Amino acid sequence: MAGFVYEPDVTEAFLTCSICEDDYKEPVGLPCLHSFCKECISRHIIESTKGQKAARGFNCPKCKRQIDAPDPQQAPHYWVESFPVNHFVKSLMENVRLRTEERKCDPCSRRNDSIIAMKWCKECSEAYCEQCESFHKSLKYSQHHNLISMIDLQHQPIKDTANRPPCPDHEGTELAFFCEDHNQVVCSSCVTLDHRKCLNVTSCEEAADKQRLKTDAIIDKLKMQRDWANRISENRKHSSKTLEDASFQLRQQIAGLRQQMNDLLKSKEYKLTEEIKNIKIQEKNNYDSDIDSCDGIASTTDNALSLLQNTLKHGSDTDVLLMVDKVKHEAHVCENTLSDITRQMKDVFMNFTPDKQLQAISTTLRDIGKITVTYTPVHIAPPYNLENSNEEHPIEDESIAFRSIPSSPLSTRKSPPPPLSMKKASPPISSRKSPPTFFGSGNNIHTARLSPIPSVRSRKSPRYEDVKHPDSAQTPLPPLILPPKSVSPIHRVAPKQATMDYFFKARTIQDRENCCFTGAEFIGNSRIILIDQNHRKIKLFNKEYKWVGEKVLSAKPYDIAIISGNEVAVSLPPDKKIYIYQVRENDCLGISTIQTGAKCWGIAFANKKFAVCCYSQPPCIKMMSQDGRELKIICKDQEDHDLFSFPDYIAMDKSAKNLFVTDKYKGSVIAVTTSGEKRWEFRDEGLLKNPKGIAVLGTRVYVAGCKSHNVLLMTTDGDVIGNMISDGISNPHKIALHSDGDHLMVTQYQSTLVDVEKNMIKVFTVY
Repeated sequence: MAGFVYEPDVTEAFLTCSICEDDYKEPVGLPCLHSFCKECISRHIIESTKGQKAARGFNCPKCKRQIDAPDPQQAPHYWVESFPVNHFVKSLMENVRLRTEERKCDPCSRRNDSIIAMKWCKECSEAYCEQCESFHKSLKYSQHHNLISMIDLQHQPIKDTANRPPCPDHEGTELAFFCEDHNQVVCSSCVTLDHRKCLNVTSCEEAADKQRLKTDAIIDKLKMQRDWANRISENRKHSSKTLEDASFQLRQQIAGLRQQMNDLLKSKEYKLTEEIKNIKIQEKNNYDSDIDSCDGIASTTDNALSLLQNTLKHGSDTDVLLMVDKVKHEAHVCENTLSDITRQMKDVFMNFTPDKQLQAISTTLRDIGKITVTYTPVHIAPPYNLENSNEEHPIEDESIAFRSIPSSPLSTRKSPPPPLSMKKASPPISSRKSPPTFFGSGNNIHTARLSPIPSVRSRKSPRYEDVKHPDSAQTPLPPLILPPKSVSPIHRVAPKQATMDYFFKARTIQDRENCCFTGAEFIGNSRIILIDQNHRKIKLFNKEYKWVGEKVLSAKPYDIAIISGNEVAVSLPPDKKIYIYQVRENDCLGISTIQTGAKCWGIAFANKKFAVCCYSQPPCIKMMSQDGRELKIICKDQEDHDLFSFPDYIAMDKSAKNLFVTDKYKGSVIAVTTSGEKRWEFRDEGLLKNPKGIAVLGTRVYVAGCKSHNVLLMTTDGDVIGNMISDGISNPHKIALHSDGDHLMVTQYQSTLVDVEKNMIKVFTVY
């Protein structure tokens, strides 16, 4: 990420857009208090509302809060203009840069001269060189301005040079007064025109001093809310694991009984195991919904806490007044949502009771047992008195509060559902009529309107205990529905699950924090080379998985591709370059660089050609020669529609004729030829959620599902074969195939990973 050195008490994350992971550019704020680059949130809005006839809102990319459309009559691409600029964050970034970067003289810059500034004028908010400083002092209107040297400025608090936000109603005026009668921050013109009859109008300094006395309680409350949300989330995760264990034990119990039965009992066993599976899926979805809700609230409260603390420390008095009310209101919204969750939480316990007369009535047997589900209410008490808090901060607008979950609402869990034996059994997955969605070229992708807290489809959580029962049945996954011009889909048998060979921690003693491995490859004699984005490093490990050396780069790298036996290419998005390195025994030697002309992310190499994922306008794949010549730009399909929203990772077959791309914003896998023809596009969050790393070998395509916790196996024609890895991995990010085709390396990354899974690299044997 291209950025600057931050003040010790202003974190990089606070001034970084979570969508592009770069410094804010025109930061705008949403009602949930999260901020994003104007262009980034605009793209998110357009992508999330694509295909909706009358879109009424979108989900915040960070906390998943439903954000209502500012004007439902407008097209979504106009919505971003209605969200306010975050003047506090914008001013904070400018002031941090002012203290950490070399500043050029502003008047000289307007004359296209580049001269280092020596003084800063707070009244004019401009930097001057010695010559311009002298001229500035000679002018009558500015002769008494206070000029500060740039060196002295670095030691002054940020709030001393922070500008007040402008009045949205009166051009050229600042918000400098506070009307207590209307609880509104206003400018001098507002006071004269609209508040002349108000009795309690004070300066922002005086009003902010009163509000600061109340902020300690708000900060404490936000911290407690964050801890409350985390405790609920941890409880739901624990309950989810208990449900998984109970489900496994019941399946084992039923399977043991089945061994004593004949073919007739096998059909009865299938009926019960399907019943258990349906209960587990239904209830696990409820747990996952609670977890997602609490994680979103934790993110909101943490963001609100950071906003308030930074405003108090670095913001102007006006910033404090504007921020406190917003944060108090947001805290109350989160509190109500957490209260709703805790009131409706129940734990699920399943039990299997064999039929007592099983042996005697085997010829007339209807069922081999009964599945019972019991619900035990769970209450995780808030760390403070809710009644007093509700009286102090009532919600005035219910439309901005977290709404109930429309899919599997918590309110329906107050009483147990009817026995599943009363319901029609679900057919096997292989016979269901709703296959994964397949998008051919030119199709408009339909995106359903997201609920405020999206329902999470069932997934199997990574569990080391699963190693004890590798013979668990693997249900075949449904085939793709191909475009009309293609042949009928092939029904394939689910692949044999890969087995874990080895895992190791790749964080070294020199690393100051947890690593983020966005690139990985096998090189040479089974050595491993990793890209650590957090530390700007290329790391080398020998075939015994021991660290042997590393190279620190000039900017944060992203992906890596093998060129030859000991040559690799590394993409550096901030530099818009590909760096070529020769890998030696314990370090890397730079050979050359290739300019890409845009931020470059995923990279692949085959047959003396590079394929590079570029986040440009429009987003594209660039085909480049080994010496850096641009051969072709792939960005449009046959009907002139954009192929990509944010191409993330890419794989290219050995013939360099076919490309396979994961798209960060679309959440899909896209296959195109290197001549630019779209072959197919696959998206199904039930099978593959948030696709990341991708690899191809022969007719096989491996895709990592970061949020579905799996590695999915497909064919190069777009058929889904099934999960190659679904146990033992959490948030897989980058995958790499060994040249022998028998080993697959997986990196893991997510901020919510448990400590034992962080910095972990895993190597699997594939079949």
